[in-house]
Amino acid sequence: MRRFPVLVLILLIGACVEEAVVPLEAVPAGGRSVRIAEGHDGKTIWDPKNGWWPRVAVGPDGTIHVAWCNAHIGRVMYARRQQDDSWATETLDASGGAGRYLAMALDPKGQPVLSYQVQDKGVFRLLRREGEAWKKERINKRDGSGRSTQFAFDDKGGTHLVYYDADRGFWHSHRDKQGLWSHEVIEKTVQGNHLSRPAFHRFEDGRLLVYFADNRYTQTHMMKAERAAGKTTWEVKRVAEDFGPGFQIGFAGPTANPTSELLFTITGKQSLARAKADALDQGKVFLKKVSSMVLRRDPKGRIVLFGSGGRIDQKDLGQRLYLVRFDPRKGRLRHFRLGMPFGAMHLDQAVAQDGTVWSVYTADQDGSLFVHQLPPFKE
Repeated sequence: MRRFPVLVLILLIGACVEEAVVPLEAVPAGGRSVRIAEGHDGKTIWDPKNGWWPRVAVGPDGTIHVAWCNAHIGRVMYARRQQDDSWATETLDASGGAGRYLAMALDPKGQPVLSYQVQDKGVFRLLRREGEAWKKERINKRDGSGRSTQFAFDDKGGTHLVYYDADRGFWHSHRDKQGLWSHEVIEKTVQGNHLSRPAFHRFEDGRLLVYFADNRYTQTHMMKAERAAGKTTWEVKRVAEDFGPGFQIGFAGPTANPTSELLFTITGKQSLARAKADALDQGKVFLKKVSSMVLRRDPKGRIVLFGSGGRIDQKDLGQRLYLVRFDPRKGRLRHFRLGMPFGAMHLDQAVAQDGTVWSVYTADQDGSLFVHQLPPFKE
């Protein structure tokens, strides 16, 4: 009988799992993938950009929202899942070069809020849905602003964003309830990649906390910035420097304080590390061969990780998309294959209240955008 090579990935299990390590179980995750945006006529090209910066969110009413950018022609695209499982798609902004660095979140009312750059205008723009109408407004006019935006909302009707500027550092912008914007630089020396993913959190007392990376090739490190409630100045310090940490970051602590622990990529080691927030340089390998990842939680507070990684090698199982989630049948985290047998650097996921995992990913081969629906385990 012919034997196939088996790739073993090491997982460091969190508090909900007692075992130290588990092997890669390269089995299909199941579920269903649907293509909601066509690629380039099925042709493999070097630079597929149809479904770049995809974002997915699940509303309080169960509505699935997906947004993305067609970066070839400049379009902000949006789709909403209908009751018959079809997708209603619309173009939200067709300005020249619209949609670069697109990000999306749901506001406290469950309405989608998008931020993105309009390249031809050099504008960083906000787009909000109010009822069935969409309203545009300018965040600021800085060419290159808006890379890797993360959102947070306060209890006064305000919106907070953190993001990279192309060459002016890492910024925080705030929109108050009346629509007035204020801006402050958090760290002026760093630069971000267009696929960076900082970890941003607003505490109930109004404090702001963000972990972000300097992604310059010669000065890669991860930084932590805090801002006290009611203040405009940030306390910033370098917290990790091991082979390019923090390209993408997620809070992995318990739900009572998710910021107490982090998962973060280490670019130079092609791995994902897990560490206490006060000892990031002592992080231990959580998963090997990782290029891109998104961290979420299921309704019980357990980690759900969606990512891609590995070499471009058909013999390397790590090149596939993967999903790591807790399997109650085994009593531990497990690793599953998901989607097509290729990587996807542009990806996102959301977890519904019933435990269904919704993942979006853009095929590296032709730029097609897929939505994958994975039902929860029966418990």
